[in-house]
Amino acid sequence: MAFLIIEKGKDVGKKYKVEGEAVLGSDAGVQVPIPDSRLAPKHARIFRRQNIYYILDLTRSNSVAVNGRVINAEKKILPGDKIRVGLTWFSWQETAGGKEKSTAVLDLLDEYEIEEEVGRAGVGDLYTAREIALDRRVSLRILPPGLIGENPGVERRFREEVQSIVGLCHENIAKLLDFGARQTYLYFTTEFLEGTPLETLMNTEGSLPFDRALLISRDIARGLDHAHRRGVIHQDLNPKNIVIAGDRVAITDFGPTKVIAEITSDGLTSMGIVGRLEYASPEQCQGGQVDHRSDIYSLGVITYQMLTAKLPFQSENPTELIEAQVSGIPNPVTRWRPDVPSEIERIVLKALSKEPENRYSSCADFIRDIESCIRDLELIKHAESEHPDTLWAIKWLYKANMAISGLEDWIRTSTLIRIGDIETDRNFKFVLLLNRFWFRWGVAFGLVGLFLALVFAVSRVLATIPWLQADQWIGNLPAGK
Repeated sequence: MAFLIIEKGKDVGKKYKVEGEAVLGSDAGVQVPIPDSRLAPKHARIFRRQNIYYILDLTRSNSVAVNGRVINAEKKILPGDKIRVGLTWFSWQETAGGKEKSTAVLDLLDEYEIEEEVGRAGVGDLYTAREIALDRRVSLRILPPGLIGENPGVERRFREEVQSIVGLCHENIAKLLDFGARQTYLYFTTEFLEGTPLETLMNTEGSLPFDRALLISRDIARGLDHAHRRGVIHQDLNPKNIVIAGDRVAITDFGPTKVIAEITSDGLTSMGIVGRLEYASPEQCQGGQVDHRSDIYSLGVITYQMLTAKLPFQSENPTELIEAQVSGIPNPVTRWRPDVPSEIERIVLKALSKEPENRYSSCADFIRDIESCIRDLELIKHAESEHPDTLWAIKWLYKANMAISGLEDWIRTSTLIRIGDIETDRNFKFVLLLNRFWFRWGVAFGLVGLFLALVFAVSRVLATIPWLQADQWIGNLPAGK
């Protein structure tokens, strides 16, 4: 069921019920009579086709408009649309399960033409819209209603927090274009990305090939690294707000969750745990202090899911899911996908560490390890096609490199656990030196040289032992042999 509500003209506020079809015109006998002598008796028709409503100008007199644009053919209408017939303005509402859909968009339609409702969530309703002044498509997010009216400080906090997001400019982040407030609603717009959400991609394809999953994870990490360096944390990173648009991977929705998190921490309103529990970090689930490493945990969950088509933890019971995120041990990636290289598994499990200090300290470190895996996989793929005869040697070198990287990571982690003041601790300085190319390879060649010298010294010592000398053996042989 749907309704037309008069917004401007005579009888403002009057509501007309539309059940499948309705005619608008000056004739008093039509379903929606409009007292306007300039209109035809049957001027416009609203009808439903496959549960979608359309409006059609029956006179072709260019006096019917939707969201400020005159129509010359049938036009789909959506909840919140403004419809003008002659000089009378209506708002269009639909009901679902007896509850009217949100009409927050009514206050924004002087600036935006709503094209489609994309989805609804706790952080607000999302629409595809066209910004009328610049004639460009945008994604319009309207935050939950009543925030301004219930909490006078919310609008100020919203503007302060969104100002920090305006400075984000990176190809792996959907750019924020506009933001503001209308009556009791807060809203903002970002660039429109015509692509596929990562969640849809995984639901369609299941687990992704190694190289594709790693490339997507790397690009997500690049966007996060750009934001983290500017003090912005996402706090609701999940496959639904990651869009794959051709070769571009972009993170969306940096705005609302950040604002809600800040509001919650200031005690202005209570929104519960920010973010989807399946991707929330242990510290988020415990309501603790959250920093950029919480996003790294969420990225680890997404990477795990891309590789295995499964979540590390999943439960219909929110309490059980929170307990699992806080103290549960995820199954190794190789349990679900045995062909996953050990280095990839190590990266994922490190990102999923329960304690933030045991995760990657930054997305830059995560990117470094991911790109190392990408290069190794490309080398193996090239060898498979071009040099199959030496493939075995390349794979052994790959395994050796992974073992060395794992040992180096273990040394770094175990050292950092023991140290206090990392700026003065000599162990930490040694770990920093290990990260330098010239020092690491210098140490490696030095160790090889020491090993060869030791072999040479042992051989010389053995040569002095009489019973090991060859001439002694020959002299002791029986005659005739």
